[in-house]
Amino acid sequence: MYPSEPFYFAHRGGNEWAPENSLESFLKAYEHGCRYLELDVRETKDSDLVVFHDANLSRVLGINRPIAELDASDLGSIRYTNGSPILRFVDLIQNLPSDAFFNIDPKSDRAAELLTSALVAKGDLLNRVAIGTFSTSRIRWIRSHLPQVATVASRNEVLRAFERFLRGKPLGIQAKALQIPLTPYFRPHLRAEFADYLHEQGLQVHVWTVNSLADMQWLFARGIDAVMTDKPTIAKKYFDERQGK
Repeated sequence: MYPSEPFYFAHRGGNEWAPENSLESFLKAYEHGCRYLELDVRETKDSDLVVFHDANLSRVLGINRPIAELDASDLGSIRYTNGSPILRFVDLIQNLPSDAFFNIDPKSDRAAELLTSALVAKGDLLNRVAIGTFSTSRIRWIRSHLPQVATVASRNEVLRAFERFLRGKPLGIQAKALQIPLTPYFRPHLRAEFADYLHEQGLQVHVWTVNSLADMQWLFARGIDAVMTDKPTIAKKYFDERQGK
């Protein structure tokens, strides 16, 4: 799933061209060269799966309604500011080419169950998907039901990694990567020594959400494998300069 060379994700598809988690955001990110797409999925009342980060529509759409209390048909009538509907997961994977990769966060246990069923039904996706969630119990459930799919460390597994690193002990988890927020708490720990510790155990380290060229330069200089960004054009600029383009 993850390349061996440094790379970047379009976080929620990016928000440079269209609203986050809309089909247009993912298509534009892909069009501009990004092949790794980060997204969130939630379940509707009638057990459909939609691409949306928040539990409630209010922040993004100004409508104070929880997604879990709405049917897919209800959501189908709601539009983003650019006129596009809330994206169903099935429509996302049908509209992206076969060289697009997806880093997916199921936001509830039910969303994880629906995502698992969708991936099993479409077997060609299994090697193009990684799944991550803050919940340790949820990610363990996913690992037990989708052992062939790459997973990301949970929040507690990330904290355990720092503790094990400081003690000089191996981490010993099934994850393929740790994904760490770029916050004042975590920033001092994002050192080359920590990246080396993870690499020695076959793990990558990804950082979110990184929207400045200076932060990208700082992180990649310390051995970080990938950043998640709302601004794919900035990441593309970084990699173009890195490759001498």
